[in-house]
Amino acid sequence: MTAITVANGADTKQNLDQNFKFSLGRSRFSKFHVCSVLFLIFMGALVKSHDAGLAVPDWPTTFGQNMFLYPPSEWTGGVFYEHFHRLVGSFVGLLTVILTFWLAKSESRRWVRYCGYTALALVIVQGVLGGVTVLMQLPPIVSIAHGVMAQTFLILSLVIAYSQSKECYSTSSYNRVTALHPSPLFISAIVVVISIYLQLILGAIMRHSGSGLAIPDFPTMGGNLWPNFEFQTMEYINDYRLGLGLRPATVAQVWISLFHRLGAVIVTVAVVSLYFKIRKLASTVIVKVSSRRLLIILLLQWTLGMYTIWLVKDPIITSLHVVVGATLLAFSTLLTLRINYQETS
Repeated sequence: MTAITVANGADTKQNLDQNFKFSLGRSRFSKFHVCSVLFLIFMGALVKSHDAGLAVPDWPTTFGQNMFLYPPSEWTGGVFYEHFHRLVGSFVGLLTVILTFWLAKSESRRWVRYCGYTALALVIVQGVLGGVTVLMQLPPIVSIAHGVMAQTFLILSLVIAYSQSKECYSTSSYNRVTALHPSPLFISAIVVVISIYLQLILGAIMRHSGSGLAIPDFPTMGGNLWPNFEFQTMEYINDYRLGLGLRPATVAQVWISLFHRLGAVIVTVAVVSLYFKIRKLASTVIVKVSSRRLLIILLLQWTLGMYTIWLVKDPIITSLHVVVGATLLAFSTLLTLRINYQETS
């Protein structure tokens, strides 16, 4: 592969080392920010799993009171999940404000500062979307946008956190060869990130359209290895759902559920393919270890997905399935960044 070295060699590396100052405090704070976003996604999943989205019917107040002063003694039933989700969201918003101003003040790389500004804009839009979702009585399109925005915000938070890591600041990152074309590993990693992101969008559509158990059996689908959408199949599906205490599903809901299952297969093929490419082509231990961890998270996600069906969408299992999906997206993004920074084309 044709490649060119970084201009000015040692002089450029020395200038970069002078300009880019590693901050342990900023690094730890940005990592805590990512963990907080994941916890927020988990709380949002719990709200949906418990059908608590309208347990607090007003916004930005809570039953007409200041959200931050609402007495804990009133946090009962669905109110607990919805109200606590709002408080965690506000906390993440505060962390994002602090991180953005910290980056603006002390970060010398322009692209990192712009990531901070974008993160601040996204968290504001996300908060407004959450409020609009309540005020408009949970319209699916707004709820789906709210869920997709959370995953987008997670990716950006992870990129910022990696930019603040000692790994990113290491001199090896600045002394690598710059390729004229992306490496095969990097392209495969991007494909994995995109496939997981699209799968999470399908998951959001499925959850907010009530299609989560439109196909209520697994590994069969409507009693067959492949649903044929004939009258007998829909009758089987709806009889099965009736036995679970669920309302009849529509053909559209069955298609949405089917696409989500097919998406899981596509993600698996992409992740496994990347894993074997890394075993063959990668030269750094950290990239190889990261690929193994990604494979483990994928296996956990499959397990949670199966038990979500078998346990008829148990709220905890279903919510864990959502947050582990987000974790899979975060780890695939981290692996992509590590390939970019640690692997020499």
